[in-house]
Amino acid sequence: MSEVGRVVEIGESKAQIFELRVVNAVWATLKVSRAGLVLEHHLNPVRIATCPGLMIYDGDGEPLSLRHGGRLLVSHPDGRVRLKLSVDDEGTLVDAVDPQGVARLAVELRGPGSIGNSPIQEGFLILTLKSV
Repeated sequence: MSEVGRVVEIGESKAQIFELRVVNAVWATLKVSRAGLVLEHHLNPVRIATCPGLMIYDGDGEPLSLRHGGRLLVSHPDGRVRLKLSVDDEGTLVDAVDPQGVARLAVELRGPGSIGNSPIQEGFLILTLKSV
C-alpha cells in the first residue's frame, strides 16, 4: 500500500489511490481507474466485521469529506469533488470490488443524534467495511 500519493498503472489505465484510514492507520486502499474501483486490503474477517469506520484521504494525504448529492460525493474541504460514487439502498458502493471477495465498502450515517432534552446534533457520513 505504499503507492499512495502517486498515480499507478493498472493494465492500460492510470489509477488514483485513496487511503481508507482508522485514525492514522491505513486499513485499505481504493484504486480508482477507468477499469473501475478496486478495494485492496489485508484484513481478516474479524477485522472486517469490527471495522470502526474509515476516513478517506487523497494521494497527498489530505483528508476528504463525504456528502450525499444524489450520489456519494468525495470532496476536499473547500468543496472540490474528487469522486462521485454510486450507492445502493443498503449503503454499499456498488462499483467497488474486493478481488479477495470477502469485503464490501459501504457508507453509514453516524453521529450523536439527540438524548432527552438536548438539541439535535447533525450526523456525518463515514465509510465502513462489511463482510460479504
